[in-house]
Amino acid sequence: MTTIAIAAKEFIDGPCVPEAVKKLLEAHSLASICEALGNAPQFQTETREVLISALERLAGFDEVCAGFLGDASVVGFLRQGAGSADVRITRLVARLLERLAGSEAGTSMLVSAGLFQDLEVLLMDQEVGTSEAAGRSICRAASWQVGRDCVVGQGGLVQRLQERLPSLGDIPKIRVLSLFVELGRISETDVFPALCACGAFKSVLAAFLTDDILLKLNAVELMDALGSYQAGQELLAQQGVPEQLAANLTDPLCDETVRLCVVRLLGGVILREPAHMSTLLPQKQAPLAQVIAGCFDSRNPTERMCGLQVFSNVTTHQTGLEFFLQWATVLKMAIALVSSPQNEVCKAALEAWANILGQRPPKNAASGTDAELWKVADEQILPDVVKNLANKPFPDIRGPTWQLLAVFARSQDAARKMLVSDEIREKLLDFSSETASDAKIAKHEFVKALVQHQGSWLAAFLDPDIEKLLDEYSKQGPHWMPQFSSVSVANQGAA
Repeated sequence: MTTIAIAAKEFIDGPCVPEAVKKLLEAHSLASICEALGNAPQFQTETREVLISALERLAGFDEVCAGFLGDASVVGFLRQGAGSADVRITRLVARLLERLAGSEAGTSMLVSAGLFQDLEVLLMDQEVGTSEAAGRSICRAASWQVGRDCVVGQGGLVQRLQERLPSLGDIPKIRVLSLFVELGRISETDVFPALCACGAFKSVLAAFLTDDILLKLNAVELMDALGSYQAGQELLAQQGVPEQLAANLTDPLCDETVRLCVVRLLGGVILREPAHMSTLLPQKQAPLAQVIAGCFDSRNPTERMCGLQVFSNVTTHQTGLEFFLQWATVLKMAIALVSSPQNEVCKAALEAWANILGQRPPKNAASGTDAELWKVADEQILPDVVKNLANKPFPDIRGPTWQLLAVFARSQDAARKMLVSDEIREKLLDFSSETASDAKIAKHEFVKALVQHQGSWLAAFLDPDIEKLLDEYSKQGPHWMPQFSSVSVANQGAA
């Protein structure tokens, strides 16, 4: 075993820390390690294994980047390795290129050395880890202007991939389209418009709006990703696109996975452009309305959470709120999910109502539809949320419960109801009631809201010592503990 291989063996047998990387690279440059691997005969299995393992470990550190720059032998290794028949070598090269693309200087080297062509090859590799690393490399390179020109410029990578799309099978086609979506996320002001201009997103939409059910199913995650950032949401809200998406809801052959994806996307469309309410939710019998109702009525947690997400998005706007306030059946189901026995559904419902109520003015300043909403909330939602403190003693539920109670704390009527409830009295000043950090923080947010919005009358309503303790708690933070760990709220004064 050569000296380089011995040093590499010591490196992979030792702790995986930056100091070890520095020690190895000071003794043997990245170029020399790559050269040693390239020259190692195939029959020297042990030596090759050690060198490959060392390079795989190095690929996880930023310190390796300096070894790329200005070294033609490293470029030669990367170009040769990109076409290797050895899966580990191609995956290694893809990871090294990803690390290289993390800096402007490294991206400049990618461009000047013509390594974008090799990234294109690696993107089409059958090995998922290799193709994913290549995709991340391209996205990282597009963060820099020099890489952006090479990716979305005239005759660049995206244009070449666009030209190849018709000849690709479903899996590589989805891989390319997924790259387009992620590139759009990199820069919504520069890269996204360039992708739109060259028709990249028309190809993304076409993959989902196709009659080919297998391609459509593969494109579901693609569309969810496109709808997860602002520029993508705006694209989906463009004239004609929402109607094309909604057509899937009336297709009897439409897969349930596709249908739920469409519902989520249309909820995002209405959130972004409420004017689409008139075409997407004109009445209760509209396809989107019926699917939302079906989601609430389902026993499937995924469908219920999907319904809650869309319900929250739609009711953000006054027209959407009016729509559901007039639909008693669906409104009742949305309220009931606050106490759902399915924990994930319960959390989603608590978060949805916190979002809906949190965007409205406090009850004392509400009028019209907002006042009607607060009436429903005080009478039908608040009692179940308070009961969750006793009935659902789970850390993941406690956080969203306290968060919604913090929204209610802006209302004096709601605050009075909460402070006379057994559940609140038992938990409020029990400083050991929450064990999870998120729940502690949420409970503290509740106390802060209570003191901020209702502090003017708390002293008259509560025992003065307890009021002072709440005030101190709100100032000190979620992890503060008084000298005693648990007290109970005394009998309150006049309501």
